[in-house]
Amino acid sequence: EVELLRFEIRTSIGHLTVSGTLGSGPAYGGSKLRVELDGDNAHTLMSMFNIDVLPEDAFDLDAQIETTDSGLLLERFLLEIAGNERLELSGYLSYKPGSRDTAVDLTLNGQHLQRVLKNFIPGVEVPDLPYDLSGHIRVEADDIHLRDVRAGFADIELDMAGSISLRDHLLGTQLDFHLGGKDLSTLKMFPGLRSSLAVFVPGQSYAAAGRFYIDGTGWGLDKIKGRIGDTDIVIDGQISQQPGWSGSNVDFSIRGPDLHTFIINRNAPDLSLGAFKSNGRLELGGDTLSIRNFSFETNIASGKVNLEIGWPISSIVDADFQINLWGKDIRSLLPALGALSLIHI
Repeated sequence: EVELLRFEIRTSIGHLTVSGTLGSGPAYGGSKLRVELDGDNAHTLMSMFNIDVLPEDAFDLDAQIETTDSGLLLERFLLEIAGNERLELSGYLSYKPGSRDTAVDLTLNGQHLQRVLKNFIPGVEVPDLPYDLSGHIRVEADDIHLRDVRAGFADIELDMAGSISLRDHLLGTQLDFHLGGKDLSTLKMFPGLRSSLAVFVPGQSYAAAGRFYIDGTGWGLDKIKGRIGDTDIVIDGQISQQPGWSGSNVDFSIRGPDLHTFIINRNAPDLSLGAFKSNGRLELGGDTLSIRNFSFETNIASGKVNLEIGWPISSIVDADFQINLWGKDIRSLLPALGALSLIHI
């Protein structure tokens, strides 16, 4: 071993200072080094390790590493980026193609999620707010394995574990997740969710847990159990890769103590008070949308529906249906029955 008291050099990525001991040549395996580096582009630096999520900003790096013939052992790796982004790594970074056999513990946090995600998911639109991410990542030949991954953004918390496939179309991906937050309205900050969440009463907490997967027929949600406020929701389904999503299906059930505390009733002032429940199945065929074994129950009415309509829906709807309704007051059903005027039998 050769002692290095101090070694400084100006490189293409910044000012580098190295101290420590060098292992035996020619590859100097077993070298134990402290590396300090400051430069102008954190994205360029981490792209060398196949990590392409950091912005193109100035940085300071302080690391304790040991070299091997096939990679780097990271005792400490701290990268601080202008704009208050901070990346910490420990573990093993492989030199192998595709970073195969890399296994690291990662912590990433900062003030600008939008700037980070645009490097990883081009075109994504999220608010540019503080975030944090941590977890264990292991890279194999065909998969990236995730363990104890935790992410936080605003009041949104996400826990995740599983594997992301590196095969075509991500086939074989399986991710178990838990998502939750104190206020469902927070999710309206994402443009794609804004209109669909407008129906829910603001201020409700929420949670969802289950498995997301991708297989040869499409992507699916396996036994997703969720809650919005005091209302419980269960979803199980698959979205097909066929044209027009033909072959997609979703089973659902929902149960809660009061519709008025669950959804906004500005367009339905006679909405039933008290407990409610509903379940059913949606199926999408090549040119039909089917509602199978749909049922609902409130304190003033209940019903069962089987319905098949042409898809996509036009101004005049061809439909086959079977509807059974029971209730205490027909007037509570009149607004819904008015929709039948659209149906051409």
